[in-house]
Amino acid sequence: MGHSKTQNILHLVHSYGVGGAEKVVHYLCKHTPKNYRHTVCSFLKPEGLQSSWYKETPGEIVFLEKKPGNDIGAVLRLSKIIKERDIHIVHAQGWATYVEGFLATRMATGVSRKFIYAFHGKTMDDVINGIPFRRRVMQRIISRFDDAIVAPSEHMANDYASEMQIPRSLIRVIYNGIDLKCYSGNRGSVRKNMGIKDNAFVVGYVGRLDPVKNLDVLLKAFKRSLEISPLSENSDMATLLVVGDGPELLRLKDFSKRLDIDNKIIFTGMRPDVGSCLSAMDVFVQPSFYEGHSNTILEAMASGLPVISTLVGGTPEIITHGETGFLFQPSDMEKIAVTIGLLYQNPDIRMKTAENGRLKVRAMFSVENMVKKYIALFDELTV
Repeated sequence: MGHSKTQNILHLVHSYGVGGAEKVVHYLCKHTPKNYRHTVCSFLKPEGLQSSWYKETPGEIVFLEKKPGNDIGAVLRLSKIIKERDIHIVHAQGWATYVEGFLATRMATGVSRKFIYAFHGKTMDDVINGIPFRRRVMQRIISRFDDAIVAPSEHMANDYASEMQIPRSLIRVIYNGIDLKCYSGNRGSVRKNMGIKDNAFVVGYVGRLDPVKNLDVLLKAFKRSLEISPLSENSDMATLLVVGDGPELLRLKDFSKRLDIDNKIIFTGMRPDVGSCLSAMDVFVQPSFYEGHSNTILEAMASGLPVISTLVGGTPEIITHGETGFLFQPSDMEKIAVTIGLLYQNPDIRMKTAENGRLKVRAMFSVENMVKKYIALFDELTV
């Protein structure tokens, strides 16, 4: 896999925390052959538990300490690193790295260097109002000079080409991959540490607590599932486990009190042991208004969980309704609630859906598949 000549690759991220783009970078650094030498440059240094992630990544990580807004100093520092380390390929992750990464690459004169832009999705504002005109124009112009553009799903590639008014042929799809070995845990001990009963039925969510994640619907669907059969007769068995942090945390805690379900919800905050948290769950729910290509859905499926998700973005490329999971519109609170009850009442459906999901992840979304396709791209650009 890959050719034998040395390739120096620089991955550029905004803040090297534990998001989907950062996991792609981490896996590429960890799983490519030794002749692919990686440097990770991060504009910002993550804080708290987010900061533990970068320490696990092989290779050197450089924090550029970018100032808010446009920072020509960060561009010059990055360009100097690219030149001094004889970087062959710069791999920029998301809009927050695009312009600076492109400029720094082209300013690093001396040898031919290739630039890859990886599109990773939209913010809530982008979803509601569209990508701002200035950004669209900037990306449309720069895209003509990129050496490659990558999107992690067909939907995202089509959406990006349409928004930017660029040829779809400029964008290639490389699905995100996950390391299947990372998603196992001692269910009993994890539940004990969280104060969850062994026989509890646990509905779970992992991710950022952000408006785009539509978590009000999750809380309302969970409450509704307790009011209808079959869980209405066994509501004491049910727990909602919410793993993650973000700007919505305090509001969601208050909302759970207003729904009178705060005694049945555990908000864990940020956790570094996502695989262990998933092992404590029986069902995973992803209620987002928008998902490009959800790593957390892949992680849940790899953990052997049936997944209920919203029919948005690239999710239908992962989930086939009724086979590898269940798909509903973001407003379908009642159907999500009914499906939670269905999975509670029917362990056979839970197990069959979970097994189908695990097999699909292994076949299409493994880290090995992702790395193989990225290596093919790196090699193609440096022939």
